[in-house]
Amino acid sequence: MRSKEDDERNVFDSQGKLDRDRPSPRGSLSDAWKSRAKVAEGMLGSSGFKKVNSVALCYLFVLLLIVGLSFQHHMSQSLKLSRLARSSKQWESLYSQSLEEIIDWKRKLEQEKKLAAEFAKNADLLEGTLKRVREEKSRQEEEAVKLQVDVASKDKLREQLERKLQESEDLSQTRLQEVQQEVQVKKLESEAMHRELEEMKQAVKYHKDTIARLNADKEVLATGQVKAVAAADAAKNKTAAMEVAVRELRDELKNATRHSIYLEEHVTSLTEKNKVLETEARSKLDSTAKRMQDEVDAANARVDAAQQEKRALEERVAQLESKLEQSQARVTELEEAADAAEKSRTSERERLESEIRDKEQRLQETEAAKRNEEAERERNEEAERKRSEEAKRKREEKEEAKKRREAQEKADAEDRAAAEASEKEEAQKRNAEEKAEADAAIARKQEAARRAEAERKAAAEQEAEDQPNPEKQKEMVLEEIRKDSETDEGASDEGANEAL
Repeated sequence: MRSKEDDERNVFDSQGKLDRDRPSPRGSLSDAWKSRAKVAEGMLGSSGFKKVNSVALCYLFVLLLIVGLSFQHHMSQSLKLSRLARSSKQWESLYSQSLEEIIDWKRKLEQEKKLAAEFAKNADLLEGTLKRVREEKSRQEEEAVKLQVDVASKDKLREQLERKLQESEDLSQTRLQEVQQEVQVKKLESEAMHRELEEMKQAVKYHKDTIARLNADKEVLATGQVKAVAAADAAKNKTAAMEVAVRELRDELKNATRHSIYLEEHVTSLTEKNKVLETEARSKLDSTAKRMQDEVDAANARVDAAQQEKRALEERVAQLESKLEQSQARVTELEEAADAAEKSRTSERERLESEIRDKEQRLQETEAAKRNEEAERERNEEAERKRSEEAKRKREEKEEAKKRREAQEKADAEDRAAAEASEKEEAQKRNAEEKAEADAAIARKQEAARRAEAERKAAAEQEAEDQPNPEKQKEMVLEEIRKDSETDEGASDEGANEAL
């Protein structure tokens, strides 16, 4: 304001119409008005003075119009700021809801991961149990095979023992039969020898009878000499022969007697030996039979024990097979549950991925729209800058024209200029206040945007790995807020330029 007064003072001084000792505009308004009115009337006359008054009224009307438009622009800015605040609150609530949904999705994913880990752990445990059961079953099968082999070997051993026992019994029976046959042969031989001995005894008796007859004949023949000599010779010869035969028979009888005695002794010894052999054979057979029977009983007991063990093993194998079937059924159920859970997780994951893709697509669309809006905003800013420069240039030209007109108005113009200066000062103060308020609002918006940006960055740093989408949403919200604010600012500037 002071620079403008100095310019006016210089203009008046250059024209030489004003005295340097004139009263200051800061002095009494009535004195200045009177002095300048006189000067203006002297310079312009009554008609020119009226024209100057009409021009001043026009300027005053224009100033009032500018003030009204500025007030309207200020009110529109306030309304837009309130709308922006409401939209920012709505976007913040939407952002918080999106964050909560993403946190819920993350918690669900964590729960599904834990459930999958539990299923995998249970599957591993069941697989280990199944493996152990299979190993136990294979071991039981091997033991059963071994027991079967053992039972077969024991059966074979029992058969061998029975066969050996039967062979021993057959051998003993054969030996007994042979001994009995040998005894029978010896008995037959003894009987034959007894018969021969009886025959020899009968022959000796016959020879004795013959000798007695011969002796009788000898006595008979002793009566006759002829017959006696002949008979004697014949008898001698015959007697000699008979004696030789008797001696031979005696020798044979002795030999037969000795042989019969030997045979009797041999038969007795054979009988005793047979009895001893029979006793030994019976004792051996009894002991062997008893031992074999004991072995057979032991083998039967072992076979029974093996069969019982086999039955127990078969029962155990059946139990293990039932348990294995139950385990397999449980494993099948768990596998089906795991497959169902995997399918549900897959479907949920696909749904989440589709939602994430949709959100990413929407974010890309919003980013593209944001870039377009930024380009539009830059173009609008450039146009606004050009319009502001043009308006500034026009204002400067108007101010220069105004200065020239004020320089030409003289004293009345000086009074009007003083009044206008005071009004302009008030208007400028109001404009400055409005501009300061607008700048403060813009600064507040920028500060809110910076705070939102800082919060977004902090949230992005905290949730960069798990929640990339909320950052984009927040950027989109902030970009829309900036876009709305820039659009409102551009509209307000355009309205102000149009008003100017």
